[in-house]
Amino acid sequence: MDGSEANSKTGYAFSIQKLIVSNRLRNSASVFTAELNAILACLSHLTHRPPRHNHLLLTDSLSSLQSIKDPESTNPSTQRIHIILQTLSTVQSSVIFIWIPGHIGHPQHARVDQAAKEATRFPKFSDSTPAPLCKPLPSPNPGLLA
Repeated sequence: MDGSEANSKTGYAFSIQKLIVSNRLRNSASVFTAELNAILACLSHLTHRPPRHNHLLLTDSLSSLQSIKDPESTNPSTQRIHIILQTLSTVQSSVIFIWIPGHIGHPQHARVDQAAKEATRFPKFSDSTPAPLCKPLPSPNPGLLA
């Protein structure tokens, strides 16, 4: 999985076995958002695979992994990732995330990196993940129960 930004345009790519999927995001998206959306899209593809499988997801985005590790994250993409991970868990499929240093010469990672860069040149955005309409409001008084 990888995200990329060029000329204020972002894209991402991921691979499952030999298939590489890439998409361009809206212009306002950050590389962090692209990395999270790569993970989200990959996990979404895994929900269509047979149950009871173990999956390894390799990413060079340590910040994405840290966001996913936070069960109370308010990031919309991270929250969607948590939901999909729970969905996969209910069908007895597991996901293990592995951080890999970027640009280490792994051939498949290099192809995914290139696909993410190429996605930034797509003429229109192609990712169907909805953009958040607004940021969540902080709780006015988190110590009180409603």
